[in-house]
Amino acid sequence: MTRYSKGAILLHWLIAFCLAFELALGFAAPEGARGFALLQLHKSLGITILALSLLRLLWRLTHARPAAPQGGLSHRLAQAVHAGFYLFMVLAPLTGWALASTAPVAVPTILFGLLPLPHLPLPHGFHPAAEEAHELLAWLGIALLVLHLAGALRHELLPGEGVLRRMAPGGRRAAGLVLGLAVPACGLGAFGLLSAMTGDPPP
Repeated sequence: MTRYSKGAILLHWLIAFCLAFELALGFAAPEGARGFALLQLHKSLGITILALSLLRLLWRLTHARPAAPQGGLSHRLAQAVHAGFYLFMVLAPLTGWALASTAPVAVPTILFGLLPLPHLPLPHGFHPAAEEAHELLAWLGIALLVLHLAGALRHELLPGEGVLRRMAPGGRRAAGLVLGLAVPACGLGAFGLLSAMTGDPPP
């Protein structure tokens, strides 16, 4: 089975772990002074995800990929989810940056406590729109994560495909571990999406 390149695998898992941590920070961080350090970490991770995503997109455009395991509707749905992920991974950090840049109280962003991030030259009146867009994108990210994991699990469980082995860092040996982690992650993502639809805040 043809596997993804080492660079693609590395970027995929770096972005995946950053996204999982980022979404958790975004929903769980307390407001006010208690959450200041976590908010700074959230903003730092967001810019990191933006940089990694642009690098991943460049890598995808310049390196060959394995052939799709299936064609037809399944392949088109997978392509739509992947395109949605790229939009999410770029637009979510950008709207977060816009949110920080237009906040009523100007708070500097110091990436990982080391590098100052300049504010975007946006009017303060843009703040409500940036806030709403950023929140909607967060829920969109959870929905895409559920769809992505469900699709990967479906292909992995179909006879003769073993899609996870193409992206798992250790190939066949790591595919079982990835599968074991993906199942609860998919369940948690579905629970988060259901909470959003019913109006119940996530725990």
